[in-house]
Amino acid sequence: MKRKYVWLAFCVVVSAYFCLSAYLFSSLTSDLFGKSGVEDIEQKRDYLWEFVKPIRECSCFNYGYESLIPEVDHQPSYKQYYGGNSSCKFSPSSHDANIEMSRVLSEMPMDYPSYVWTPSGWIQQMDTTYDESQWNENPLQVHIVPFSHNDPGWISTYESYYISWSKTIIDTIVEQLTKDLDMTFVWAEVLFLQRWYQETSAQSQAAFKKLLGSGRLEIVSGGWVMSDEAITHYGAFIDQLMEGQLWLKKEFGYKVKVAWSIDPFGHSSTASHLLHLSGVNAMYIQRAHYAVKKHLAYKKQLEFMWQQDWDHKADASIFCHLSPYLFYGIQYSCGPDINVCCKFDFSHKKCWKWGSYQSAESVTSNNVRTRAYELLDQLRKKAQFFRHNHVIFPFGDDFRFRSSSEWETQFNNLKKVFFYMNSHPEMKVQVQFSTVGKYLAAVRSNASAEYPTLQGDFFPYSDRSDQYWSGYFSSRPLTKSLARIFQAHLRSAEILFSYAAGFQQGQNEQRSQRWTLKSTYIEIEALRRSLGLLQHHDTITGTSGISVVSDTLKSIKSSLEKCRNVISLLVGMMPQFQNEHIRPVVMEEQLSQNSIPRTKLIEFDSAGESIVVLFNPLANNVTKIVHLSVPSPDIKVYDINMNPIECQVTPVLDQRAIFVEGQFEVYFEVKVAGLGMVSYRINKLSPDDKSRCRRSTLSMINIHMDHKFSSLFNISWHETSHLSISNRHLMVTFCKCTYLMQSIISKRDMIPYKAEMKFGFYRTGHWINPFVDKSGAYIFLPDGPAKDMGCRNCRLVVIKGPLFSSATTWLNITSQTVALYNTNAAQGLGVHVTNHVDLHLHDNVEVVLKLKTSVENSDYFYTDLNSFQMHRRKTLNRFPIQGNFYPMTSAAFIEDSRIRFSLLSAESHGIASLNPGTLELILDRRLAQDDWRGLKEGVQDNVQAVSQFIVVVEEWKNAVKSSKVPPLTGFPSRVVQRMGNAMENRLVFLSSSVSKPPFSLLSHSALPCDVHLVNMRLLSVEGDGTRGLELLVVLHRVGVTCEIENPVASDCTDSDEIMFSSLFRNFTVTSVDEMTLTGTSVIRHILPDTPVVLNNMEIKTWKLNLI
Repeated sequence: MKRKYVWLAFCVVVSAYFCLSAYLFSSLTSDLFGKSGVEDIEQKRDYLWEFVKPIRECSCFNYGYESLIPEVDHQPSYKQYYGGNSSCKFSPSSHDANIEMSRVLSEMPMDYPSYVWTPSGWIQQMDTTYDESQWNENPLQVHIVPFSHNDPGWISTYESYYISWSKTIIDTIVEQLTKDLDMTFVWAEVLFLQRWYQETSAQSQAAFKKLLGSGRLEIVSGGWVMSDEAITHYGAFIDQLMEGQLWLKKEFGYKVKVAWSIDPFGHSSTASHLLHLSGVNAMYIQRAHYAVKKHLAYKKQLEFMWQQDWDHKADASIFCHLSPYLFYGIQYSCGPDINVCCKFDFSHKKCWKWGSYQSAESVTSNNVRTRAYELLDQLRKKAQFFRHNHVIFPFGDDFRFRSSSEWETQFNNLKKVFFYMNSHPEMKVQVQFSTVGKYLAAVRSNASAEYPTLQGDFFPYSDRSDQYWSGYFSSRPLTKSLARIFQAHLRSAEILFSYAAGFQQGQNEQRSQRWTLKSTYIEIEALRRSLGLLQHHDTITGTSGISVVSDTLKSIKSSLEKCRNVISLLVGMMPQFQNEHIRPVVMEEQLSQNSIPRTKLIEFDSAGESIVVLFNPLANNVTKIVHLSVPSPDIKVYDINMNPIECQVTPVLDQRAIFVEGQFEVYFEVKVAGLGMVSYRINKLSPDDKSRCRRSTLSMINIHMDHKFSSLFNISWHETSHLSISNRHLMVTFCKCTYLMQSIISKRDMIPYKAEMKFGFYRTGHWINPFVDKSGAYIFLPDGPAKDMGCRNCRLVVIKGPLFSSATTWLNITSQTVALYNTNAAQGLGVHVTNHVDLHLHDNVEVVLKLKTSVENSDYFYTDLNSFQMHRRKTLNRFPIQGNFYPMTSAAFIEDSRIRFSLLSAESHGIASLNPGTLELILDRRLAQDDWRGLKEGVQDNVQAVSQFIVVVEEWKNAVKSSKVPPLTGFPSRVVQRMGNAMENRLVFLSSSVSKPPFSLLSHSALPCDVHLVNMRLLSVEGDGTRGLELLVVLHRVGVTCEIENPVASDCTDSDEIMFSSLFRNFTVTSVDEMTLTGTSVIRHILPDTPVVLNNMEIKTWKLNLI
């Protein structure tokens, strides 16, 4: 015992000495990272801090702490999530696939050279040989697929691209295809097409329709944009897909059959599944890890049936073609040698010769034979990677075929080569202009070819050596966060609009109200398209130019304001609130498009009363503690019957740790039915009224407060011996060195779980070699492991009360609030974390948040794919740090046979588990340079980034080992699933002049807790009120595990059945059709009173006809 105290004293003394030294060094600079001109001091301080860190940890975290953690078996094992409960219907395993991508990443050769750049471009690194006799009986069939890839926002804005490029490109396509009946073309981006069709002449419209009908012009994917696949939410992905495909169906009766995804930076199995459900039967993808392509190519596995991890029947598979080469441009597409393929790009300078890029030589009678055999050699080599005698040659690039002269230059030369090849039988080749659909149909109909099955996804993407495209997972977090907020608001507006239209249809309301609905429909349609544009692979990813990002943020701000006004209008049309004036309660306002949202005060009437209406956009009941900003601490909250509700008032501190005068937060618990509305009264009282809400108590360290606040709240300034906050379920303790979270203790059994949080930072580049490649908007390229972020003059405020407790820590460039809500609902089981990061004064810094636990997860962890499913990841030592980061749209977890740590997120981030028991995610990044991927600028428009997380610790019901390797798919618990849904679809706050009884859009009970109402969409409001309305309802049965303890009471319905005839209040449903996901085709008809049951992980769209 004596030795223990001697060692502790030694640690404290040495820690104090080095902390003082670190402070002296740091005093020479203004903050953690320093300024230019003091690089030597910066290096010394970083080195010193790395030395101090373990000593600080011995006195803060590690010493005497591990004894509090229960012993665990050091051989990791994993729970199987299936069985053991009658309400869990998952099969014990998925259908085994021939190709499991996690195994491919672990085993594939990584023999790519470090330096591969040549003046002519990237080396393809996939040459091969062939035997000419293989085409003796069946000539090589070459499909030339002309295309033009049009980004609606990258270097320039959507508006600029349309006016300067896309409009004339579509004009050229229609003009040339009309003249030349041998030509074909494919087009993907529907938003450009829709605008062009709306503005063009009737003659061009007719010509376009004729081309579509002939099959020579093919629309691929049918999405409003070519969406990102890494960090888009599946609800937003469906929305933009639905917007594009429904427009095509309405205008032309056109149904998309194939998908074309050539520019997103990696590919998700969720996207392939949703495309398949929309009616797409085959797809073409482009960007995958260079070593993955090479590995699959030499095994002839670049074409496969892509199946879902959880699909044990393998009946949700889609045929997929993965391009073998690096990029989709002409010089990369005909075969492995870019120095040959570049000769067939006749209108752009792509061939390097004599120190500059040269134009390709025109085809003449003198060189046509040479050109024909050069191209044939490349196509034959490409054909070696496939199991049939067809080969596809995509012929295009970004914004190609802007003019008739470009078109004629390209294709007149190309046709000479093709004519020569087709007219010489000894070449054993047949060349034709084709489409993606025709190529995919041809290879799928090949009876002799058997295609492998594949499970997994294609993240992270790498196009060379150590350069992984994992940076964009976290670039520009403000855009990612606001896009999700906009998505949630629009979903609420869609649901309310659908109900308002259906209700008024049944009531046969007057003409003025129908006109209101029509004008509202036009607004909602515009908002759908704005949200669709945000899903583009250079928008939500944060990889656009600074001016484009500014334009995007301005658009989001405007769209959010319109959404709130539409929601207020629609609530005023509800049966309970007709003829009442409803106003939006803006919980947070954005002062400018480049600023973070700021909390806004609610308004009171002259009598000191504010009536707040809460709308629950979930079809499941919600109980939670909410908060509002009020101008006075003397507040009382009442329900609709004027019964007082327990409430708590806290002061507000800004990001400088200064108390905000005239602003307070009032907390109270609400209960709202699924798709329900409920009213609460907030009253201002006199200062001497003792019935007011209870005031919080505060403990502060290194913070000074105005005396006015000292008289309002019970405040202590001394450092307590035990830093913690708690509610009825949990206790959270904090380190006395950093004031950050240290452990989570379950009050049920008083077991402490290690949960250390730290901030860190990555640097990029190296001072020895200034020419080394560095991180940029796309690429994450750290110079080594993340360094822990020091804490100099850290400040702390601990707030405690009956409903809400929190601890806020201010570090040098970050702050963090850890909060607990004292409720029996699911909200009370999570530790709620909010971070602020301010990087606007620092370059080449990427800030990370680390969570360190005692979980024995080995190298495995799970991340979500587009919020739709959880996918197993494995940390691979053969990959660099950046190669082990994956996209997290909304959730991740690590687990062993005893416990699981889940992390829920309100926005997308890049995440990794670089060491056992840890999760590490990037909060924000600021880069001073381009990363050579075309953007030509860094990321230097940072504003203060806000991120929100929930940490949940859960125990398995039975700690029984069942597998040393976890299954490919994981499933959240019921509690975590509900938390995640509530986090993504938050209560909508409105203000009313009168309070009304609670009301729900649903007739009886809420949907089952594991059935999520993804969205509702009214197809139109056309007609005179006598014709029926068509309403699309999208439902998803979320996969959950029942093997985790559920310590909160459930108010979910036990029935699996859904009956549309009685689902919505005041609706008369005349018929129901099960549709493809985007609502373009009918699968089957059912009677309205037919019970519908969704299987686990099923997502389906139903069309309801209303009168």
